[in-house]
Amino acid sequence: MSEQPPSPPGAIEGRRRPPVSDPGRFGTAVFGAILIAVGAWFFAEQTLGIALPDIDWGSLWPVFLIGLGIWVLIGSADRRRSG
Repeated sequence: MSEQPPSPPGAIEGRRRPPVSDPGRFGTAVFGAILIAVGAWFFAEQTLGIALPDIDWGSLWPVFLIGLGIWVLIGSADRRRSG
């Protein structure tokens, strides 16, 4: 029989604590903020009847690709620096 290493302080039996630095949190927060902003835009326009400028969503998708590319580059640079 092999012995299991001792659990780190504060860990629940059989589970490990998540790492202190969680790179997925920032991306999740940004994605959530984008969803809230788009939802608020549609809510204000459709439900409240507030006249907001029209957005041509067909022309806006390249901006999302540019943002995604920047996010990937920044993540790559962070991993290279810390690794």
